[in-house]
Amino acid sequence: MDLNNRMPPRKLVLRLIYSVLFLLFFENNCFGGQWTMMFYMAADNDLYSQALIDIKELQKISGKPGVDIIVQLDSPSGAVRYKVMPQGLTILASLGSSNSGSGQTLADFGIWAVKAYPAQKYMLTLWDHGDGWSKQFKYIGYDQYFNDYLSVAGGELREALGEISSTASQQIDLVIFDACYMQMAEVLLEMNGLCRYAVGSEAGFPVAGMPYDIAWKDINGDTPAESLAVWLVNSCNIYEDLGAQTTCSAVDIAILSQAAQNLKSLVDSIRKIPAAALVSPDVISDSSLNFPPVSSYDLPGMLGFIGTRLPEPEKTRVLSASQQFKNSVLKQTVTGEWYKKSNGLAVWYPIGKYNFESGIDLYSSLNWSDLSGWDKILHRLIFQQDSSAPVPQKIKLFQESGGVLKLNWESGYEPSGIKAYQIRHSQNLTTTFLDQGGNTDSSNWDKVGFTITLRDDGATTYFSIGGQMTSRNSIQFDSSGNIGFGAEGIWGSIILESCSDTAIGWDTLGTWNFYREGPPKYCSAKVKTTQARIRISWIPVSGGYGVYIDDIKVCHPDSTKEIKEVNPSSLFYILNSQPGTEGFYQIRSIDSLLNQSSWSDVRFYQPAAGFVRTWPNPLKDKIFLLFSSSNERMQEVKIFNILGQFIDEMSLQQKKTTGGTSEYLYYWVPKESQSSGVYIARLSSGQSIRSVKMILIR
Repeated sequence: MDLNNRMPPRKLVLRLIYSVLFLLFFENNCFGGQWTMMFYMAADNDLYSQALIDIKELQKISGKPGVDIIVQLDSPSGAVRYKVMPQGLTILASLGSSNSGSGQTLADFGIWAVKAYPAQKYMLTLWDHGDGWSKQFKYIGYDQYFNDYLSVAGGELREALGEISSTASQQIDLVIFDACYMQMAEVLLEMNGLCRYAVGSEAGFPVAGMPYDIAWKDINGDTPAESLAVWLVNSCNIYEDLGAQTTCSAVDIAILSQAAQNLKSLVDSIRKIPAAALVSPDVISDSSLNFPPVSSYDLPGMLGFIGTRLPEPEKTRVLSASQQFKNSVLKQTVTGEWYKKSNGLAVWYPIGKYNFESGIDLYSSLNWSDLSGWDKILHRLIFQQDSSAPVPQKIKLFQESGGVLKLNWESGYEPSGIKAYQIRHSQNLTTTFLDQGGNTDSSNWDKVGFTITLRDDGATTYFSIGGQMTSRNSIQFDSSGNIGFGAEGIWGSIILESCSDTAIGWDTLGTWNFYREGPPKYCSAKVKTTQARIRISWIPVSGGYGVYIDDIKVCHPDSTKEIKEVNPSSLFYILNSQPGTEGFYQIRSIDSLLNQSSWSDVRFYQPAAGFVRTWPNPLKDKIFLLFSSSNERMQEVKIFNILGQFIDEMSLQQKKTTGGTSEYLYYWVPKESQSSGVYIARLSSGQSIRSVKMILIR
């Protein structure tokens, strides 16, 4: 080395300083800092003043090397983005009116922050009111002006965090819920794969919020995410001296996800435990730690209570699952006496069947339900009937456009899934107590306020403006015990009752309400005994509003009849042809465990005196009308406009007779002068007149 050319010490020091500054500049502007901390403060509500206090706390920890603190504050006057600095706030963007209850608003903020302040680690705080997992009353991020929330079960939270994580090309290292009731398994697993750690409270949280200035006074760019989470939880001890009853915990999302998947492996064995061996659902709720006012309970504690009361081997497996959920909690702080038994992680446990059924459709869409099977365990714990598939409900048979007949139904909730539906069709196996054709069996009924009258189409029917009909003698039912009838009413209620002995009293089988003039309703219900007296009552909302009741039947199923199986993805069955004689349909379900439900209520039907089908309808250039009947002969089909004015007449294209049934095929080609709108085809047979609505679209 040439000592004569050695650089002077002063120049060497300056060069080193310039090199370090260059490297710091290059790192922060090319690779980004080590921490970008994003605060999404939804304060367009009653928390605005507290948001300003919390921002001052953030100023105390700002300016640390490798740490950028970015805030989006929504207030009644609009939303603003700031960079928090020790000396004050730097305005980065003024957004004007902004809906902080929108998932897209959250996503836009996170994407912008990640691009503007790239970093090695990211933290996101969701600051506002919170209430758990669903859209209605279960949310985070309430915007009072827009009356909107960030939905958890509706997917808004997950979608927004997914967009932020995708932009960052990594998981968000830490998500903090500075809000009440958000530390629930349902909420946290919506962030599965998108977030590493989560901090929040199972309970209500003090309005002063998270003590960031106390927890993170020693933060720097090298601080690990786990340390930030644990420090924040520890700092919540300050609420002990303030007398607050609350909790705060830090959860490892990956460990929680694995615990949920382990719980799912228990679902089938829990569902097979006899109902007599299960703990009463009320005892479970009364014995577990609750976080009012929501139906939220401490998850590890509840599983521990349930597990100790189950037979082996389920007892050991459920207790092990409880411990696995405890292991997902890195740190917990509890202040006050109310929540001393808290384990840092809550879960939904609805009280009663109604609350379960009102929330289960939304709940089943959560990642938590899919990963853990908790929705299926809840069903077993709350309903506690021995395994059986749900009985299909609300069976309907109606004619769609083009004359196609469709049988459809609704299925009850089935945790294991439906494997198949089966349909049983019986014909000529009914007892009819009033025939639409005019054959009455009035002697079977004592009538008070009911009379027999003629409808406009000439058919007889029972009519009442207030009264009841009671069968004189017991009616014989089969083991299905079904009775059904058609009813058309205005402003009132039909009540169907039965009894085996009038001295014992009447049981209500069903109530059907009529709120305005509309299409006929089909009323069907099961009777509890094989022989019963029947009473049908009409109670009008106010005097003078009546009801027509027609086609009263009971069923006699034939077990030898063919049973058709329907794909479980369909809740309907298309009939290939119009049934030729009266009868009924019944449906039952088979779940994935091969449990069969009982047969549903029957759906009685009576073939129309004349079957009418039109196609295509709506029409553009031409429409066909098919009329088939075994006892009527078509004479003409006239067309009228909506004002009742005669327009045209349909042309007969073909007539054929098969057996005792005649079919008439008519067609109509609208004139160019006829405009779009509703037209009526009126069919006359000499015995009856029918009207069919047609829609012309030009």
